[in-house]
Amino acid sequence: MLSQNKGLHLLGHLTFDEELSDVWGYTDSAGNEYALVGRHNGVSIVDVTDPTQPTVVYEVPGYGTKWRDLKTWKNHLYVTAESSPGLLIVDLSNLPSSSLTYQYWVHDSITFYRAHNLYIDEKGFAYIFGSDYGFGGAVILDLNPDPKNPVPVGVFDENYLHDGFARNDTL
Repeated sequence: MLSQNKGLHLLGHLTFDEELSDVWGYTDSAGNEYALVGRHNGVSIVDVTDPTQPTVVYEVPGYGTKWRDLKTWKNHLYVTAESSPGLLIVDLSNLPSSSLTYQYWVHDSITFYRAHNLYIDEKGFAYIFGSDYGFGGAVILDLNPDPKNPVPVGVFDENYLHDGFARNDTL
């Protein structure tokens, strides 16, 4: 069985010299559009406002891994990876400027260094799946008080969860 790409036309192309794992979209307050790209050695923020001229505007270095998962909440990017050092948080509020800041989330009571996936619901709760915390269930963080310093609000750790989704507070 074959599929045809009817109505699709390549507008632009950007070459990376390493494996890619995930892509997420983001639009800044001025309406500029970005592709947030998980790379083997970090994350690239690519301006795709003009899709014929995609341009890397910022790169966040990271430890080598085959898997990164990326999601946004308001003007912050959250990244999990199957390598240290844990949850990466990038403040996107200065885009389109290339002077962005980033940090790794650290908390006294819940510590993980690797995680496979994350999901952020419409209320601002992040669900971290497949981490090296406990059995690798779900670590639940509230992003609302301070997006740079999420607050742990729960853990489901009876079984490993590879991926997940939450709706109306139900995981």
